[in-house]
Amino acid sequence: MRNLSFVDFNNDDMFLLYRRFDSGKGYLNFNDLSRIMLPFSREYASLVTDRVEYYSRRSRDGREFFNTDTRYEIQAFWAVMLRTERIMETLRARLHKRPYLSFQEIFEHFTRTRQGLILSADLREVLAENGFYATERELQGLMFRLDRD
Repeated sequence: MRNLSFVDFNNDDMFLLYRRFDSGKGYLNFNDLSRIMLPFSREYASLVTDRVEYYSRRSRDGREFFNTDTRYEIQAFWAVMLRTERIMETLRARLHKRPYLSFQEIFEHFTRTRQGLILSADLREVLAENGFYATERELQGLMFRLDRD
């Protein structure tokens, strides 16, 4: 990480990242990292994963491993990813402090079509009722991120 000049992260940030993407192993494997970094769209993801390896034959020094533009984009990706996790955790903590908020009631409000399951159409409907009109791609992205199994 130092080779890519990641300096704005702390242990709490790493904890949040691992809590979301680690399946209890204590480490992230290639599949975990792919879930984090690859685009939701299979077409775009395959454009990345089907490339011929170039850097595997080079040193592991980040300045040689990636060009400047790629390092910048990777830094920007992780900054957004970790900032988003921080914001989500702050929102979770604020929601937790609300005395009359019941997560069971929230869940039941979202389960409209099939009891016990939140389907994509249900999510679209609830979001629309609250003024957010999600595109199909946005819904797919949300379901991909939220539906871990």
